[in-house]
Amino acid sequence: MALAVLTNGENGGQLTQAARRWILKEALGLEVPAPRPVASSRQELDELAGHYRGFYGDVALGMLAGKLVGQRTFKRGFPNEDVPSAPAPPPMSLGLCDKDRLVVRDGAFKDATADILRRADGTIAWLRFGGRLHLREG
Repeated sequence: MALAVLTNGENGGQLTQAARRWILKEALGLEVPAPRPVASSRQELDELAGHYRGFYGDVALGMLAGKLVGQRTFKRGFPNEDVPSAPAPPPMSLGLCDKDRLVVRDGAFKDATADILRRADGTIAWLRFGGRLHLREG
């Protein structure tokens, strides 16, 4: 069995996950639980804080009251420059759900995941969120 979902929109990742869950349940009788945060140290979360630059928008991760919080901002309209950029959604809290994998705990992107991509030396190079790569700055 194969499932292909092609999207090119800001909510494409949510559509893809919903389609994947539906096909697994309806066709194969499998239910995949949403990812859940695991216990993480402050040091593990601090390492992820920073600014991640993407083509259409940026993601800023920082610590607030001991929790990892993220904020998306949009720089360009979609699908072209004639469309105004979308307003920033409310901040979201995130937690590690696996090594180098984050899960959004609340808000519009609840249960969405983000991947930390590292260089060969172990430093963080990219954040993949919403199906798009964001380069870590600094």
